[in-house]
Amino acid sequence: MHFFHAFPAMLSFIIKKGAKPPIWLTPKTPCIWNSYEEWLQAKKVNSKKMQELTNFLDKTKALQAKFMLYRFNKAIPKIINYAKDEKTRQKIVYNLHRMLYKKDGSIDPQGAYCLIDYTNFKGDGVLESERYQGKGWGLFQVLKHMDSKEPNKYKAFANSARYILDRLIKVAPPQRRLWRFRKGWYNRVKTYEK
Repeated sequence: MHFFHAFPAMLSFIIKKGAKPPIWLTPKTPCIWNSYEEWLQAKKVNSKKMQELTNFLDKTKALQAKFMLYRFNKAIPKIINYAKDEKTRQKIVYNLHRMLYKKDGSIDPQGAYCLIDYTNFKGDGVLESERYQGKGWGLFQVLKHMDSKEPNKYKAFANSARYILDRLIKVAPPQRRLWRFRKGWYNRVKTYEK
């Protein structure tokens, strides 16, 4: 199964913009921790590589934000065009605009944050290879599932994101043990509500 891995793409982007990563870190470097548990242990003992990675990521936050915006802008047309029928396409466009703009037509910073963050958190949802039991978990799926009748658009987005993430946990192969991440995912989704 092939998934889009955002970290190598982000790393390539920020290196092109002048970032200098630790010598051992390149876009082709395989993950140095073989499991979530290994990563937690490295974090706990504050290993040298963990320190170098943390310092690098702290220093490049502005470039990372530029990458997130770049990735979101590239995702919008893919998400809209992915809709199989006109009714779904209209719902996707409606919910995208509903989140992105205030009633006066100006950009809604909170709505933009929700869209950009979720895209970089779980992807755009259009890769057929990113499915379990035919179910995707990206921004497309969240926008498609959003309740258009919920007056609070942030709540509608967050509720939809929680539903999609819960569904991901249910349909993923049990050996992935995605339930371990539910609390962290829910904490992230809570930042979408206003």
